[in-house]
Amino acid sequence: MKLKPALQNSYVFWFMPLTLILSIIVHPDAYAAKSNPETGEKCQGLECVGIETSSNNSGDSKLRLSNVDVESCNELEENKIHFAVDWLQKNLPAIDAQMGRNGLISWPDNSRENFADKLRKDLKFVCISEKNKCDDLLGIVYPVVAQKRINLCTSSIRDNAAKRGINNKTLYVHVVAHEVGHLVRLNKHRNNCAERYTNPRFSQSLGLAAESAYLGVTYDATPFVNGCSPPKTSGQDIIENKLQPPPMTVNKPSN
Repeated sequence: MKLKPALQNSYVFWFMPLTLILSIIVHPDAYAAKSNPETGEKCQGLECVGIETSSNNSGDSKLRLSNVDVESCNELEENKIHFAVDWLQKNLPAIDAQMGRNGLISWPDNSRENFADKLRKDLKFVCISEKNKCDDLLGIVYPVVAQKRINLCTSSIRDNAAKRGINNKTLYVHVVAHEVGHLVRLNKHRNNCAERYTNPRFSQSLGLAAESAYLGVTYDATPFVNGCSPPKTSGQDIIENKLQPPPMTVNKPSN
């Protein structure tokens, strides 16, 4: 049965436990100005009850890693950054199972050890939401001059996750893994969109492997290739000039 908007809150009210109703009456501010931990959308009053429960049950809302610093990020973004780094630290064996299979490259040389080490060293994440600074990019790193700083294009991450129909946390795990990969090993991107997924380089492979490991699925390039747009003619890569930036990230010199 679909209720009219005007009746939805009253319907929820009468079926809530009495203790929760009294809590809302006595402490109304506790249920105002909440945000959905996945979309960032605000709620009001009784609409916040489900979001409050979801946030408390997530297990990562208050997680803070001592080696991770964030700048210009809201609380939701900060939560997901700490969550992504923590997950990557604890789940390297799951990423190992994806690397070197189904088109993803194996760990080259000592890159695995360097990746694990970098995840535990000081990292600084700067959230950038302005579209004119990110275009369609999800992350920007400066591997030569800034060995611990990663810029995250948070609006683009949210939009991309929504477009793909995946959880925001999934894409944070992917992007953080990809960008940290650039900090531990200089590597260029494939110019051809399909090849980024069928024959990706190190950082691209690492991001895709991390996402698949987080989702608990075997990596499959097909849905990514199906999402490729017609080739573009603009863009620049810090490591190889005149390369089109991939959908997930680009490296470019600092201003």
